[in-house]
Amino acid sequence: MTITIDHARLDKIVEAGSLYCHTPAESASSYVQYIDWLQTAPMLGYGSKVIDSHITPMRPGEVTYLVARPGNGKTSMLVFQARRAALEIVKSEKQKQCVIYVTWEEPVESIEMSIQSGRDYTAEQVAWGTVDVELVRRKAMERPQLPLIILGKSLVRDKGKRKHPMTIEKVRDTILAIYYEFQLEPVLICGDYLQKIPVARGRDRVSEVTEATYALSELATDVNAPLLIGAQATRDVDEQGLPIPTLAGAQWSSTIEQEAFRQMGLLRPITVIGRNGKGMETIEINNREYQVDKNLLIVRLLKQRKYFPPVSTYAVHFKPDVFEMYDMDTVTGQPINTNGTKVKEGEVLKAWELTN
Repeated sequence: MTITIDHARLDKIVEAGSLYCHTPAESASSYVQYIDWLQTAPMLGYGSKVIDSHITPMRPGEVTYLVARPGNGKTSMLVFQARRAALEIVKSEKQKQCVIYVTWEEPVESIEMSIQSGRDYTAEQVAWGTVDVELVRRKAMERPQLPLIILGKSLVRDKGKRKHPMTIEKVRDTILAIYYEFQLEPVLICGDYLQKIPVARGRDRVSEVTEATYALSELATDVNAPLLIGAQATRDVDEQGLPIPTLAGAQWSSTIEQEAFRQMGLLRPITVIGRNGKGMETIEINNREYQVDKNLLIVRLLKQRKYFPPVSTYAVHFKPDVFEMYDMDTVTGQPINTNGTKVKEGEVLKAWELTN
């Protein structure tokens, strides 16, 4: 039997991008170009020397998940990383870069409050209604200088409007519009949080979250930027001795552990004091006792492709009210500055003193 190949039709299929075939020569050439590109591609650390020395930096096309139970620093860490990356852009004076924060949970104004909180006033003051409104107005005038764009629903601008669900497809279209219309390249995209993402398909919550996980992986590749995504941990985590989410600890999804480039679990030990009768004054991490207070955050690396470090659990001093993070001295257990000196009581911690 003779097989006849319609070369004209085959050429049209290839031109349309319908075939995912790469010859050995093509893939080898693409690999060399990829390595060359990596030398200059943006690399984002995490704002902590101890974490940055063990966890590889975020690169374009990768998806990193932060998994935590409610109140354990998931959203706060996302805001911290987004603001930190935007401040790095300001310091580097690169005019055509930005950070994008996608909020499926909280309204835009709530995220903006977190972004603007810091030395002058805290999110707690805003929540209690004790903040100086004129101070807020003055600080808001400086906000356009920070290249951090928020995607989400607004309590003010969207009041009375019925908007379509913010699916991954709509997020992708918006990000591409930002790139092509304003020539702004996203160096980091943060999303909060996985289980709130609406999908067009899905018979139940498990299938919906699974579909969203796959879509996020495609988004990272399509827009060529690193994604940092928050994910809710299952309630089963609460029953563990030390309730740090495990690799399979994300709610309604076992897909994350396969799809994620890296995955981290977060725990604020202060949140488990008194839960189920458990008391906790100190916690041992890597043979070191740390005092449990509202600023102690435990970060555990659950998965990382290519390289998994010998030490995978880290203690940091994280202030969620002003969104600042410092390393902990491994000898004294006290928070330290980037130069290794102890943070003094009442000292103003400078968010722009980046550790990378």
